[in-house]
Amino acid sequence: MSTNGHGHPAPPILLTIAGFDPCCGAGTAADLKTFAAHGCYGVAAITSLTVQNTQGVQSVHNTPSAELRAQLEAIANDCDIAAVKIGMLGNRGNAVVVAEFLDAHKFAHVVHDPVMKSSSGTELLDAGGIKFVAAELLRRARRPTKIIFTEPDARLLPPLPHSWRPGEDCWRLLRSPRSM
Repeated sequence: MSTNGHGHPAPPILLTIAGFDPCCGAGTAADLKTFAAHGCYGVAAITSLTVQNTQGVQSVHNTPSAELRAQLEAIANDCDIAAVKIGMLGNRGNAVVVAEFLDAHKFAHVVHDPVMKSSSGTELLDAGGIKFVAAELLRRARRPTKIIFTEPDARLLPPLPHSWRPGEDCWRLLRSPRSM
């Protein structure tokens, strides 16, 4: 285990790749709060900026794919990332960047939670992104990987060869029955 420069063990560094919710109830802000509550140090790459409040999403502004790639590489070049959590990707271009990033870095722990629709019904991942997530990103999952969907998001996906049971918190575990 590494130290923080003061002789104390450094907390694990967790990367969230997701959108930014200015109300901090979801996305990178919520992930970072959760990481901190569990004694981890969180870093974030922003895929989208949303204009929203507690009543709903008014608009979504996706980060250009080149900028997302630059964010991810800057973080990976500076931090010893223990695990990655993937949330809202916004579009196919960002999904491709994340898949390439995962391929290049082979992280031991990855949680996929590709948010596709807000709780108020706003689409948060374009049709090309949904197809890519199903056809490429999820099928690249290696052990141990958790894949989590809300039931409405799971219903947007085309059929996958892996079974899932509605009502469970963790909708799919691919290639490994072990939890993280």
